[in-house]
Amino acid sequence: MTALAPCARRIAARQRGVLTLLFALLLPVLLCAAGMALELALVYQRRVQLQNYADAVALAAARSLNGTAAGVNDAAAKAAAAAAADVHFGASVSWQSGALQFSATPDAPDAAWLDTGSAAAAPAGVAYARVDSGKLTVAPVNSAFLGMLGAAANATAAARAVAGRAGTRVTPLAVCAMGPATGTRNNAGAAGGAAQELLQHGFRFGVSYNLLKLNPEHNTEAAEYFLADPIQPAGAGPAGMVDHTADAVLAPFMCAGTVQLPRVAGATLRLRRPAAFTLGEQLNSRLGVYGAGPLACLPATAPPDTNVRQYNSAGSWMSPAPAAASATPAPAAPGQPYNTMADRASAAGAADYGPLWAYSGARQSANGAAISRNQWPWLYPVAAGALPAAPNYNTPAYFQTTAAYYLAPAQPGLALRRLLVIPLLDCPAPPGALTEAPVLALAQFFLMEQAGAGGVRGEFAGVVEESTLAGAVELYR
Repeated sequence: MTALAPCARRIAARQRGVLTLLFALLLPVLLCAAGMALELALVYQRRVQLQNYADAVALAAARSLNGTAAGVNDAAAKAAAAAAADVHFGASVSWQSGALQFSATPDAPDAAWLDTGSAAAAPAGVAYARVDSGKLTVAPVNSAFLGMLGAAANATAAARAVAGRAGTRVTPLAVCAMGPATGTRNNAGAAGGAAQELLQHGFRFGVSYNLLKLNPEHNTEAAEYFLADPIQPAGAGPAGMVDHTADAVLAPFMCAGTVQLPRVAGATLRLRRPAAFTLGEQLNSRLGVYGAGPLACLPATAPPDTNVRQYNSAGSWMSPAPAAASATPAPAAPGQPYNTMADRASAAGAADYGPLWAYSGARQSANGAAISRNQWPWLYPVAAGALPAAPNYNTPAYFQTTAAYYLAPAQPGLALRRLLVIPLLDCPAPPGALTEAPVLALAQFFLMEQAGAGGVRGEFAGVVEESTLAGAVELYR
């Protein structure tokens, strides 16, 4: 045992020398690996910073897009301002307008994205903004170790972001425009501005229409109304008509009163001519009425209005009582569209006008100002019998708080849910059950009573700008 001890000590000494040599050989490799890990972390951090930067600038730009040249130019200005406020890379980033582009769809190919000038020249349908940080001059991440792997001495990173509106507060029920964008109705005998009443696309403010009983064609009683594809506009996606207008698809959109289209006014919609209107139950969620079955609305996503009082012939505040919750459809006549008795020279009787001024009153053609209720005898003449008697209040019925005009919902309500935003189409639409038509404008109709197969009755409350209806801006990629 004693004789072997010196030999063991010599072997141990030699092993210690080998470990020292191995450590010395591996130390540069370990240092390089640590350096590469650190530099990769810096590159990743730069990539995250650039992505946050692109996201912020794209969101700022997309909020201004409203289908106009002014909106595109404002988007460019907002993008530049957001870029200047969001630089935090330890090195300056010079914003360049070429990094911002626009398109009608979030997944458009690169060739379809337009610069600011091109988008402003053709702004209709432009709804999405894209920011590409690869088109900006950004200081690279200095790299000493990554070059050993064949990478560039200075590593670079880039990011893209696409932002746009998530949807629009438009009901996927469309009707034909009944006249030019603006028009005038001459009211004989009326005083001042009431003598010339403002019409928008053939509709009178303060008059209720059955949206299922209209047609701009002359000498007919055949109604035209359509269900609109809430997901895909005409000309988008694969060729052929995609049927997103089946009840099972449309029901939740009809409940919520929204469509997942970035732009509606000025766009061409995919449409279906239904044999009958079967989605009244979904519209009635606004009045706190929820049906049963798989297509029923839920109060959480389709709350009632804060006032669910129905304005119809039952218990009406009007005298004489109206025949229905909308003006009586007018008979076919040469040179006359299929509209209502309220749109003709005079109605047969007061009941034919339906409830009047439940949400808002008539407007003057000259300046859009309100017409006084003391002008009712000249606004709403009759062939025989008593005239419609103007109410003895100035505030429209919907905004009243007394029991005759107000009814609280059973669930928490959302004000103005009863305002249906309806696309007004450029008719006639091509024949067929599935068709297409361009949208001239968006009009508000105040839902007067529960809807059903026999009618969707709403008081005309004017054309509305789509920019006031757009949903929240979201990132798409």
